[in-house]
Amino acid sequence: MIPPARPPVPQPGRNAVASRLLPRLPFGRRWLGLKQGSRLLVFLVLVLNITPPSQAHASGELLDSGRTYLQAQTLRWVDGERFAVGRWDGSITLFRRPAYPRESGPVLLQSLASGSGREVGKVDVLPSGDLLTSDSADRLSIWAPEGEGFRHSHDAVYDAAAGMLNSGCLVEDRGRLTYVSGHENGRVIFWPVNARGPLRPLAPIDVRSPDPIRSPYPIKNVRGVVPWREGIVVTGAEDGDLCLVSVRIRTIFHRQRYNPAAQRGINGLALLGDLLLVSNCTVGTGEPNLWLFRVTTSGFTLLDSKYLATAPDVPDIFSVSLALTKIGDELHFYATTGEGILWHGRIENDRLLPLDSVTTGHPGVAPVLDILPGASFLATADHDVRVFQPRNGGGTTRRIAVVHAFPGLGEVRANRLLLEKAIRRAAAAGARWIVTPELSESGYKFVSTIGTDWIEPFPTAWVEQLRKLAARLRVSLFVGLPEREAGSGALHNSVAVLDGGGALLGSYRKINVLPTPSESWAVPGTGTPVFTVDGTRIGILVCADAYGPEIAREYARLGVDLLLSSAAWAPGSMGPNGVWEARSRETGLPLVVCNRTGAEPGLSWLKAESVVDFVGRRLFTFQSPETRVFLVDWDRQKMTFTGAGSFRIEGAP
Repeated sequence: MIPPARPPVPQPGRNAVASRLLPRLPFGRRWLGLKQGSRLLVFLVLVLNITPPSQAHASGELLDSGRTYLQAQTLRWVDGERFAVGRWDGSITLFRRPAYPRESGPVLLQSLASGSGREVGKVDVLPSGDLLTSDSADRLSIWAPEGEGFRHSHDAVYDAAAGMLNSGCLVEDRGRLTYVSGHENGRVIFWPVNARGPLRPLAPIDVRSPDPIRSPYPIKNVRGVVPWREGIVVTGAEDGDLCLVSVRIRTIFHRQRYNPAAQRGINGLALLGDLLLVSNCTVGTGEPNLWLFRVTTSGFTLLDSKYLATAPDVPDIFSVSLALTKIGDELHFYATTGEGILWHGRIENDRLLPLDSVTTGHPGVAPVLDILPGASFLATADHDVRVFQPRNGGGTTRRIAVVHAFPGLGEVRANRLLLEKAIRRAAAAGARWIVTPELSESGYKFVSTIGTDWIEPFPTAWVEQLRKLAARLRVSLFVGLPEREAGSGALHNSVAVLDGGGALLGSYRKINVLPTPSESWAVPGTGTPVFTVDGTRIGILVCADAYGPEIAREYARLGVDLLLSSAAWAPGSMGPNGVWEARSRETGLPLVVCNRTGAEPGLSWLKAESVVDFVGRRLFTFQSPETRVFLVDWDRQKMTFTGAGSFRIEGAP
């Protein structure tokens, strides 16, 4: 039986929350009946006597009395302008997308309180325009439109054995609409949608796996319910199974484990046409957390899987919220992970092709997302709330800028200005990745002229300036510079890596340091970090690191997609002389080398070469006696490189 409708919640105002919550608390109704002066007197008595003498503590001691967790749990576009966010603190916030440039971010329209003391598990929109939210084990809250916001209309109750609703969708069958909801205890409930009356549930079905995954967390949440064909939905649960469910007869007609070796269950689903995306949590490093299936009436055929991570050595990375959409003729996907990353990629020839990623604001917190039909806007929420506009096209091609520079020996300030100018020009020419030579900040033999005392602990103020520049231009940078390790003070010959979102991803430290006065100041590096930039796994080399096969082979073992080398390798008898081709041939990886030009005492790079190699074949050779930027377009999918021109940096040597 559905209880009587609650009175409408007063809309934004200081008493809105209190008027809903206080009647449910001890003495709450009496409190609301007191006059203002009486309320103040009672408040003072409570505050002054809140701790009995027997439990008194030392003056000034702070005792942890609890925490409110503000992370977002669910997000849904209400219409083309507004979207709602449900959070772990039980709040529902309604936002309007910003009107650029007057507004810099989403605009808060309304805050609602669920009142149950639990998180908001789901926010959705019904055909009537009503908002549906879940925050308890036995009821849904229905909110009716009112002005720009909503007011509480009524509750729809169901059997508490099902648990909280945390997924759901509308599905049509023979002209009739049904809302199908997935619940925390492994149940699926069917709600016929009737414009003339409130939602009333039909008997639930049990989709729990008869052979749940061997997880230390024996949970059965149905985390995904998505419509497939007329009258059929796909469900995915944290006990590991995908199910095809008939809405008409309310039964499962196919069940399948998404991954026979799974140790964690399903976190989310997205479906477009017959293609199904599944998200999960990894166990250990390298295990996929994104899966692509083709759905048929006989089951789910695995097409591809990916491990979405910017730090490959971190175990247990959740992939959580998913979206699939068409942009033009291309099929694009979006996925969020527990690193606080929003991933974007394309699906082509039944393969997942990650293209780029954005840090949404809070590393370690998985954002939730939803995308408008037509992909005009995408919204995410963790602690922050953001709106993105997906760009058309983009494909799998990246324009790489090779800054074949002439840095002045020891002229640090002038070299920084030179590199910043080259970066701006390259970005204006469409470059997404920009590479500079070895020690381009200082010159190669800088120690002989300016020593090392000037090198600040990493990251330096200039690296911070580069980070802001990368974010503003939306480019990724690979910059050769001397590094002083924070803490130990050890010096390294390094490449700083910054992505187009303005994040400093870290540095690579040259391993094969030459035993010469020009390099003996540097401590050899000890690791081969893999940097994920725009969805591409990149391995870095510095000059002589390519001399032997060991480092490049280690990168191949780690599964990188591309090798980038920052070099100051002069030609002659001690020049590269086939080394770069050998490393590319041995690993089967493309190798882009950014060398330098100019001269310093005892060395000349006037005829030095920057190159692009693939599987042992020289594709491009760049050479210039002056600072010049060379552009190449790399199609990651086709593994092809195309020259895109070059230009001189005016005012440079």
